[in-house]
Amino acid sequence: MRSTWHILALAALVLGSSGCGTGFRSLTGAQELGGQAGTPHSEAPQIAAILESRDGGAVLRQVARNGDVTTWRSAGGDTLSLEDGIIVATQSLTPDILSVEGLFPSRWRSMARPLETTRLHRHVDGEEKVVIRGYQCEISQGVSDIVTIAGKSRPVSRTDESCFNADQSFTNSYWLDNSGELVQSRQWLGDDLGYIRLQHRYP
Repeated sequence: MRSTWHILALAALVLGSSGCGTGFRSLTGAQELGGQAGTPHSEAPQIAAILESRDGGAVLRQVARNGDVTTWRSAGGDTLSLEDGIIVATQSLTPDILSVEGLFPSRWRSMARPLETTRLHRHVDGEEKVVIRGYQCEISQGVSDIVTIAGKSRPVSRTDESCFNADQSFTNSYWLDNSGELVQSRQWLGDDLGYIRLQHRYP
């Protein structure tokens, strides 16, 4: 199956170029914050993101690294923290993820699959209370796919992570290149926010 990411990335670029001359827009579709204070350096690494449930796409730039966790922020103030390409925390999306624990690509990509594992999510609900939810997950075998990034098609392997508990279910998808590097993903942020698509190499 050929990925439709190149269409989504174009939409993110169009959305991102529409505000304040910075090349960013809020993932939630809100107006950008005024001024340039705290804007990441223009030469920092970038990722592109689209939040499917809202009218928002953005390019986010790396602003910090703490061990294996990198933090990315748009000029609109949206922040994602990634570990091994997996979203482990968010800020300004509301409701926000506080932490995620699970089996990440650097471990499962060399393991025999399908395999069963678990996930643990901590997030803040509408009443500012911390909610902890656990999930049973199955990580699939890799399936050959093709993605188009910056106008170039490349072969990749797609792996799905299907998770559930008593009242929720979701499937995260990861596209890895021949070297095992994550080039794009579709990850679930919760019932309210739904799925976010990330292009981990941008542009």
